[in-house]
Amino acid sequence: MNHHQNEKNNMFKKMLIFFTNPVYVTIWANFPRLVKEITNFEALYQVLMGYMQQHHTDTLGITTGKNDAYTNMVNQVLKKAQLAYVWAVDQGDTNLQEIFDVQKSDFNQMASSKALTKALNIRDALAANITSLASVQITQADLTVLYDSIIKFENVTATTGTAKAHKGAGRKGIDETMQPLLKSLDLIDNIMVNSYSDSNHDLINEYLLTRHIDKMPTHH
Repeated sequence: MNHHQNEKNNMFKKMLIFFTNPVYVTIWANFPRLVKEITNFEALYQVLMGYMQQHHTDTLGITTGKNDAYTNMVNQVLKKAQLAYVWAVDQGDTNLQEIFDVQKSDFNQMASSKALTKALNIRDALAANITSLASVQITQADLTVLYDSIIKFENVTATTGTAKAHKGAGRKGIDETMQPLLKSLDLIDNIMVNSYSDSNHDLINEYLLTRHIDKMPTHH
């Protein structure tokens, strides 16, 4: 959440405590419309808490897993492709030489989607010629290891995307839920202040103090 949202959330939490104070609850217990609005506010805050938890989704561990899977895939691709390049030179096949001629630097700063496409192209070329690659000691088992590294990278990439989308939806939900929360408090303001200002000064003073949004320090 941003700075202003955190300030509002701190106020919301204070209001929840105020609304559960048994001394004050007895005062408005026989005012159904006020009780209904306080209940509405409390329910809306539960929704907000769900979105806050969603927004705080930790994608760091997933991203680390993606980086590890990427490194493993690249290493497997390089091992197989560079061996296959020797075979392609022996065969005089310039098309395959171009496919298998890869260096680690080729993958530096490359978008993960492009790296995956490159890995898949190399995998397919290896699979199509696997029976002829024995001269450079590439076997079906080696191809299986490469397949596995690619699949693991594909899976963790999808997981990362899903987690980020989940986090983004949480941020959007926070924005959308804070508005009805503030609207609910506006209604409570109207009822509370106009109903109890004359009869219960302590209640209103405490309410207004709690209702105040305290500014948080800004870090520069």
